[in-house]
Amino acid sequence: MGMGVRSYVYTLILRRWAGVTIEYAYPTEAATSRVAVSGTDFGPDWRVFIGWLFVVVTSLLIVWPAAHYFRRLPYVNRVL
Repeated sequence: MGMGVRSYVYTLILRRWAGVTIEYAYPTEAATSRVAVSGTDFGPDWRVFIGWLFVVVTSLLIVWPAAHYFRRLPYVNRVL
């Protein structure tokens, strides 16, 4: 589960509970760029902080247990 999936889940939460629809657009001056830019107003700044906190906590809840069980695999426990 990549960082993009957790970010997408938070955008779905914003859309459902706060009514914020995030829109992305490619900048016209950089037509060859693949980077999308969003000018969406999230409302109060605490929503951005809560989104960051959500992504960090879900990342830690997935990565630490996965690393624990990965280390228990045969031959891996001798390397790490």
